[in-house]
Amino acid sequence: MTTSKVATMRDAIAELVRDGDTVAIEGFTHLISFAAGHEIIRQGRRDLILARLTPDLIYDQMIAAGVARKLIFSWLGNRSVVGTGAQVWGPYLLLLAMGMFNVSLGCLASSLTSNQIIAAMMALVLVLGIFFLTMINYIINSSSPLVRDLTAYVAQLDHMDSFSRGIIDTRPLVFYPTFALLVLVMTYHVFQYRRWKL
Repeated sequence: MTTSKVATMRDAIAELVRDGDTVAIEGFTHLISFAAGHEIIRQGRRDLILARLTPDLIYDQMIAAGVARKLIFSWLGNRSVVGTGAQVWGPYLLLLAMGMFNVSLGCLASSLTSNQIIAAMMALVLVLGIFFLTMINYIINSSSPLVRDLTAYVAQLDHMDSFSRGIIDTRPLVFYPTFALLVLVMTYHVFQYRRWKL
């Protein structure tokens, strides 16, 4: 006759987790067992070594509750010093510039057709096309300096990487607004052409 291994969370934590143990509460997004973490806090466990691939909110709560003595993890936040102004505001500044460019592409696509579904699809193709153009260096691994230099200007992933490390490079801050303006001028001329054509 076998005994059941099913237990309530309260009983499982009381039986299996002792002060000073190493505990790993794993899972991904909605599969993280917050109930286990909260029960450990409720039962007042202390001096635990918390292990996780990437610590998240439940581990923040356990640390704040005084449960943890040590935290072992593989990745947490940024690679360099967190909290510098360039690291905090740099990515937002770049996203604003890239957003201006992408919105201008959407305006151009909208001016080329009267059907907004087709315009949305054209804008999506343009935006994704620019994004995947940045992957040329990774896929082709071209030795041509001209190809590398040209794709470096639109390499959105590389721009985001440098900005997230706090390195504010003015080239994308000039490139995206300039090309957004150029695309908006093209959009204006398309509207003028369509207005005078009718």
